[in-house]
Amino acid sequence: MRGDGAVMDTTLVEVPLKRAMIKAADQVVLVADGGKFPGVGVARVCGPDDLDVVVTTASADPATRLALQEAGVGVDVVTT
Repeated sequence: MRGDGAVMDTTLVEVPLKRAMIKAADQVVLVADGGKFPGVGVARVCGPDDLDVVVTTASADPATRLALQEAGVGVDVVTT
């Protein structure tokens, strides 16, 4: 996930499948370890406007978490 909340992927072949799942879903929940924030990838899967909730750990980049919240995404921080 980039700092602006865009979800990125390095496995190009999976991107169309992930986009199709997002399109078909009633609710989109992304579960990602805080180490993925901010991250890099070669292909954009979706933007924060496509996400309803992100579940992550406290180590997630605070600026990225704030960008998600400002975009209206619920951010749940869990302890491990």
